[in-house]
Amino acid sequence: MTPLVNPLKGRAGRSRPLLVAISARIGRLLILTRGASAACIFNYRSRLQLKMLDDDALKDIGISRADALSEAHKPCWKNSRG
Repeated sequence: MTPLVNPLKGRAGRSRPLLVAISARIGRLLILTRGASAACIFNYRSRLQLKMLDDDALKDIGISRADALSEAHKPCWKNSRG
């Protein structure tokens, strides 16, 4: 047996609920992380495009150059409203 399996020998019945709970928590964490990563990538790309707009395009959507640059310099994890 490998050293990793030895600690569970003879206690597999008692440790199984703990292992199930830990794996469920890890699964939820991975799902949350994937969603946060997707949101961060979306924010980064959107802000990059906003920064590249010319003054006429910014005027069309009702945003000043200062507001666009302020939004573009926010970290990707920050919400647009925050």
